[in-house]
Amino acid sequence: ETEWETPYQSHCVPEPHTTIAHRDEDNRYHLISSTQVPYHTRRQLAHLFDVPIRDIRVSKPRIGAGFGSKQGMAIEPITLALSEAADRPVMVETTRREQFHAVRNRRPARVRLRSVVTDDGDLEALDMEAVTNSGAYGPHGMTVASAVGKKPLPLYTHTPNIRFEFTAVHTNLPIAGAIRGYGAPQGHLAIEGHMDEIARELDMDPIELRSRNVISEGDLDVASGILKDKDYGRRIRSCGLDECIAEGRAAIGWDDVDQPEADHRHRACGMALTVQGSGVPGDELGAAHIKMNEDGSFILQTGAVDIGPGADTVMAQIAAEVLGVSPADVLVQPSDTDISPFDHGAYASSTTYITGQAVKKAAEDAREMLFEFAARMLDEPESALTIGDEAVVSEQTGESVSLEDIGYESMYGDEVRAHVMGEASHCTEESPPPFGAQFLDVTVDEETGEFEIHDMVYVVDCGVALNPALVEGQIEGAVHMSYELATGDGITFDEDGQPEVLSFRGYDMPTTADQPPITSRIVETHEPTGPFGAKSVAEIPTNGVPPALSNAIRRAVGVRITDMPITPEKVKAGLDDE
Repeated sequence: ETEWETPYQSHCVPEPHTTIAHRDEDNRYHLISSTQVPYHTRRQLAHLFDVPIRDIRVSKPRIGAGFGSKQGMAIEPITLALSEAADRPVMVETTRREQFHAVRNRRPARVRLRSVVTDDGDLEALDMEAVTNSGAYGPHGMTVASAVGKKPLPLYTHTPNIRFEFTAVHTNLPIAGAIRGYGAPQGHLAIEGHMDEIARELDMDPIELRSRNVISEGDLDVASGILKDKDYGRRIRSCGLDECIAEGRAAIGWDDVDQPEADHRHRACGMALTVQGSGVPGDELGAAHIKMNEDGSFILQTGAVDIGPGADTVMAQIAAEVLGVSPADVLVQPSDTDISPFDHGAYASSTTYITGQAVKKAAEDAREMLFEFAARMLDEPESALTIGDEAVVSEQTGESVSLEDIGYESMYGDEVRAHVMGEASHCTEESPPPFGAQFLDVTVDEETGEFEIHDMVYVVDCGVALNPALVEGQIEGAVHMSYELATGDGITFDEDGQPEVLSFRGYDMPTTADQPPITSRIVETHEPTGPFGAKSVAEIPTNGVPPALSNAIRRAVGVRITDMPITPEKVKAGLDDE
């Protein structure tokens, strides 16, 4: 039996919450907002102000990060109310102090885990209890608390007996909300730390223990549906966990750790497995519309929100792959509820998997129109045509017609005129999990408790990596956030419950100089339900550093730190107790 605890954590978005509200030329409400959810915001504002949805427009410029902080509506109603009261445009921008204690944060959690394991290392039962602090109000209260268990438990879905109980409590502390990982980091700390304690009790290699019990391709995951009223199973159609473990193990040097010359310094590696989802199964909708210009370029509209990770780039790549053009020839427009098709928004690692599939289907719809025009222009059957290099080509004769020629013919031709365009929606009951393995190489000084992280290796299976450079960027950013959760003080409070952190200067976020080296690796699988085989990647690397670091220190000097952050003072106190 073990117990684990995590603190408040701030999103630390570079751009604070900002909204402009005004009446447009048609006397409609127009809000320009740094939101992750334009359509949800429009619907909620219509309800709050008792006006028709048609009279509200929400535009989302490309914004400076969100990490979940802008998933909920926060300052938009205030801005609109002030604009109406002043009868003129109003802009509201939160201060950094407000960002830390008046908007949203990662909720603290306390997790207790009990297990039954055979002498051979087979899991027979897992009993998990989580208590989370929602703060004064309850946005995402029960859903995040439930995610503490249902996100990481699928790693060990073969366990025949699993029980999970969770409680979301209200306090007079700052409001918690959605943040990258959405409950999974708190749960992974408990489960993956607990796995190492089991391995230690059995005198078994931690990797061997996990390999005996972990989920694999073809399995039916029932653990993710533990809270559902009916039988639920998620078939795992792609899983590269074994490869992630093998590559991470080799990269970190798990089997060849050289000890420091000084007797008071001890070196060891720690690891943790991670899992997440790709959207919310059965509760997502993404739509896309694409139209061709005369010169063979395209304009793509989606309701999805690029909050910095490069989602628009990936959408352009997906459309370009279908239409046989360069991604530079696909212009992706920012989300605008007056213009863009509907989308639930940027959260739950859903954009590539859900909206990306809508974009693929819309581009295929447009491609059919291209084939129709090309068949008439080439006097060839559509079945003989293929597309690529900005042209439609006959596989029978080799004759081709450029997309630019089709563009002009479709709009200005003498016979048939029609605008080449496509549109589609996508929703699904599927949510294929990406998988990953976090490895750390650590040296601990037993005299002071100080520890040095030599390398942080993260290996991810996100299906087919549509843009490997962006995947690596997601890994590095998420691992940095995970490292902060493991070692930073988070948001602290005085005796009266007032926040002591009021600015970046007072917040214990690692700087570039503090960040240990990060090694990013990609293991490709093919997810048959995703666009071109892709799954999500944005959140999963946030889950691994706290348990992996705690495990590494435990293996190095025998001290277990269960309450985050992990500090030299706590390590030294543990050594003194020993």
